[in-house]
Amino acid sequence: VAYERNWTDVFKSDILIYGTNYKLEAINSDIVNNQRLQQENEVLESGIKLNTVVVLNSKFNLKSGYQFNETGISNLRDVNNPTFRDLIKEVVRTNSLFTEIEFKSKNTNTYLNIGTRLNHFDKFDSFRLEPRISFNHRFNNHLSVEFLGELKSQVTTQIIESQNDFLGIENKKW
Repeated sequence: VAYERNWTDVFKSDILIYGTNYKLEAINSDIVNNQRLQQENEVLESGIKLNTVVVLNSKFNLKSGYQFNETGISNLRDVNNPTFRDLIKEVVRTNSLFTEIEFKSKNTNTYLNIGTRLNHFDKFDSFRLEPRISFNHRFNNHLSVEFLGELKSQVTTQIIESQNDFLGIENKKW
């Protein structure tokens, strides 16, 4: 769900509220050994993001905002013979502040965006500063140069397990 508003000629904002769900369910039955293996992997993510833009003049814009993100990941392994059940659930909440200055030349041939993002990961009680830069200059309709650089972080990862059960099929889990 998104909402955008131009408050004045020089100030606008938008807000985005989002959620997503991923679920993997698999069952493997070994009839000879009378064994059943059930696996589940679920990722539930929700968040809110607020962006603001202040038009400083015809060439410069100041962008800033806040983002909150919550990611929950659960993994289940359940075996009937021998009886074994393993359920792991982890939740990470991230609060982020970001700001950037945007420059566009009068003829729009040159574009520069410099900014930074500060993330706080509550589970680890840690901060991460992520600088960003984007530069583009168009010499003519056929030739331009672009330079991009940024540091980014991600608190989730995907592992791939190759198993002999499940007919050797790769098993991807978050």
